[in-house]
Amino acid sequence: MQGKLFQPIDVLKATNRQQPPSMQENSEPLIRVGEDDARIFVKPIYYLQHIPHSLKSLYLRDGAYERLKQAVRLLPENYRVIVYDGYRPLQVQQFLFRSFRNK
Repeated sequence: MQGKLFQPIDVLKATNRQQPPSMQENSEPLIRVGEDDARIFVKPIYYLQHIPHSLKSLYLRDGAYERLKQAVRLLPENYRVIVYDGYRPLQVQQFLFRSFRNK
């Protein structure tokens, strides 16, 4: 890994031609974040940035949300968590990809 840090980008691109990870539906429902826990705050960053098709509410898969709530319970009582992103529609992901690629 250390040696790769100093290689030219062209060399890394040529040697790192991996297939993107495959997507697999796991049938877990999406849960709206923050409605049932006063210590979890939601700040839908893409919606606040007016990105087309972004959602005003944030959603996580049920299992991920349960693990987030478990982590919050392990924090000291006066700590809170802010969630900026979760599930995002494909249109939002495409917008972000194009924006970063163009930069």
